Amino acid sequence: MNNIPLLMVLKDVEGRILQANKAAQDFCGLNAESMTGKQEEDVFHNLQAHYFDNNDFVYRKKEGRMGTTENRTDSKNRDRTLRTDRIPLYDPNGGFQGILLVAEDITEDIESNKKVRETAARLEKIIESLQEGVTLSTPEGYFEIYNSQMRSITGYSRDEANRTRDFINLIYPDPNQRIMVQTALETLMKTGRSHETITEIVSKDKQHKLILVSTVLVTFNDKIGFLSTYHDVSELFRVQEQMNLFSRAVEQGASMVLITDNNGFIKYSNSKFSEVTGYTRDEVMGQKIGFNNVIHDQADKQDMWNDVFEKKEWHGEIESLRKNGDIYWKSSEISPITDQSGRITHFMIIENDIT
Repeated sequence: MNNIPLLMVLKDVEGRILQANKAAQDFCGLNAESMTGKQEEDVFHNLQAHYFDNNDFVYRKKEGRMGTTENRTDSKNRDRTLRTDRIPLYDPNGGFQGILLVAEDITEDIESNKKVRETAARLEKIIESLQEGVTLSTPEGYFEIYNSQMRSITGYSRDEANRTRDFINLIYPDPNQRIMVQTALETLMKTGRSHETITEIVSKDKQHKLILVSTVLVTFNDKIGFLSTYHDVSELFRVQEQMNLFSRAVEQGASMVLITDNNGFIKYSNSKFSEVTGYTRDEVMGQKIGFNNVIHDQADKQDMWNDVFEKKEWHGEIESLRKNGDIYWKSSEISPITDQSGRITHFMIIENDIT
């Protein structure tokens, strides 16, 4: 009895302590001699209603009461929580002899469990606040984590996803997409390497969406799972496609196009400018706008820049030189480009050869 960490107290039919092991003595701050013959309430501090209820029940009913919790104060004046078993004892003839109290201090376990619950609650809030869909699934396809953003992306709740037991087929009706995903998961199981790909899913309301899916293999309690994030990049791809379209339109357009910084130094020129002037793009980069203009009146040049810097568009016809020295005439439109605060960041120049 003295070598086990559980508190053990043997009491007679009158509730007097017959024996207490070392763990019980340490808890009370008393030795065995000073505890013997006394009632439990005489040696344990700060006993509460649960103790009296449990103790009275066993003595009255002569039945055990197991796995109950009681709050007590130890010899260091610390509040502790004990899980108690009260076991009735009988002689060979069935006569009631008393009870054996076995108690375990579970205070630290309760605190640890509380911290685990708090940590889990914080993680759940973090996962729910993410802009990406987050899932944790078993190799069989059961979702243990499935956040609200995932519901927004797919249109399916976690319960709906788990009921199907075949969620991949549900959101990937295209067999090619489905094979790609299944192959990626099989490779991930074999290699353990993370995997990232862009796939097209079909949501519950039949919307086709491009999703960037990143998946890693995780292990909890010797169980393997897939931790995945889902980021809807449909709009990003749409904007990128639109930007590419605009870029091709500017690059392949019939007009010369230049873009400068807010000081007028060229940062971009299209192919048409090189075709008309003979200057390569490398020769143009970093030049001041109007570097090939033939200026007859400096006052006109200053008026042009005054208009532009006042955030006005400037239109005019200008005599200019090609790289080979030939003169050509161009119509020119200069427009300032401003940011959200109204500050000029660039200038766009559109020119046409009107020779």
